[in-house]
Amino acid sequence: MALVGHNVMLQGLEGRADINNRCGTAQSFVEARGRYAVRVPGLKEPLLLKPQNLTRIADPVNEITSCALEEHATEVRERVEAAASGQREGPGRVILDLEDCGLSRLPASVGVLSALEELWLCGNGLLALPESLVGLRALRRLDLDQNCLTTLPEGLFVLPTLEALYVNGNSLASLPPALAQLDSLRELRLSGNKFGEAPEVVGSLHNLRALWIADNELRDLPVSWYSLTSLTELDVSGNRIEVLPARIAQLPQLQELTLDRNPSLREPPPTVAALGVDAVRGWFVAQNGESV
Repeated sequence: MALVGHNVMLQGLEGRADINNRCGTAQSFVEARGRYAVRVPGLKEPLLLKPQNLTRIADPVNEITSCALEEHATEVRERVEAAASGQREGPGRVILDLEDCGLSRLPASVGVLSALEELWLCGNGLLALPESLVGLRALRRLDLDQNCLTTLPEGLFVLPTLEALYVNGNSLASLPPALAQLDSLRELRLSGNKFGEAPEVVGSLHNLRALWIADNELRDLPVSWYSLTSLTELDVSGNRIEVLPARIAQLPQLQELTLDRNPSLREPPPTVAALGVDAVRGWFVAQNGESV
């Protein structure tokens, strides 16, 4: 009964692998079954789970505060307490702002904050993220700009309401196929990473409206991106692109196209690219004699 009343993380479930790494509260111990009744946010009924499938995790207020630099400890504690209580900020959302707080790591206990709608972690130098992020089922915006991430946790790619993912200024060189599961994603920021090739999986994000992937090492854009029919803004500046595919310029909703600082750009000519998407479209039409 040592876990009763405590936060726990679910692990090693074979029959319900979809809820592994999610957090809940052990409400009671059912002696006859030798299992804990665990309440998991988002599930209608408590689950009866074996002790070996549960790991006790710390209180998020104390643990997240302990990971911040001392000079930020008071404000971090206040912000985590507000988020844990479901307090709504500015746009009427539950927000946890931990930008530039000197976090040494983001602990698994963040997964307890199931009501979070926005999580701002910019500028902390984080090397990794916990798999318990899978429990943030209400999350709509995740800001990971200016950290030191080389990978993203699998649990991130099953968040059903995630609309904005910002990962500028990290060390990502690829994205996993699981990214395609983010059906709600509208904004994706990937600038200032280590992409040598444009990630093809991005083309599966059919609801994506804004894509920033500037300041990488891209030489071309993949055919899969021709499917980004909802895209209104594309920034591929600061790469090594020589030829922009005409089909990209002809994306039906595209309103902003940024191509500057591609020193080898030939098609369209840099002077045309600088004039914006309408000029680029016109140039391709003139070259081909018709719309592509």
